[in-house]
Amino acid sequence: MDESSMSCEDLTISETTVEISRPVMDTVKNTPTSSGCIPAASITLDQFSRLLDFKLDTKLESFQASLTRTIRKEVSDQIAKLKSEFTVTTDFLAEEQRDEKPELKTLSDKVRKLEDEKMQLQSELSQMNKTLQVLDRQVLEETAKLKSSRYPKNDRKIYCMG
Repeated sequence: MDESSMSCEDLTISETTVEISRPVMDTVKNTPTSSGCIPAASITLDQFSRLLDFKLDTKLESFQASLTRTIRKEVSDQIAKLKSEFTVTTDFLAEEQRDEKPELKTLSDKVRKLEDEKMQLQSELSQMNKTLQVLDRQVLEETAKLKSSRYPKNDRKIYCMG
C-alpha cells in the first residue's frame, strides 16, 4: 500500500470509544475504492487504555532490561580496565623491587663488613691503649730510677764554709 491509499486510515476518539478506520479495498484491483472508508475496529476507551498500558509496560520492561545490560556492561568494562591498570602498576612495582633487591643486599653486606671492621679497630685501639699505659708506667719508673741514681741519698756531701 502506498501513502495515498492510507489517506482514509484514521483514528477517531469519542467519549466512550476509539474507532480506527481503513480504506475499503477493491479485491480485484487491490486498490482503495472511491466509496471511502469503513470502520476497521471499534474498542472502548477502557480497552484502549489497557492496551496502551500493556504496550507501555512492555516497552518499559524492555527499556529497563536494556539499560540494566548496558550499565552492567559498562561497570564490567570499567572493572576490567581497573584490574588491567592495577596489574600494570603492581607488575611495575614488583620489577622495581626486584631491581632494588640486589643493591639492597650489596649495601647490607657493606654495612656488615664495616661494622665488623669497626669492632676489630675498636679492639685494636683498646689493646694499643693498654700497651701505651704500660709504656707510660715503665717510662715513669725508669725516669724515677735515673733520678735516684744521679743523686743517691747517702752520697750527699755537705759542705760547710766557715
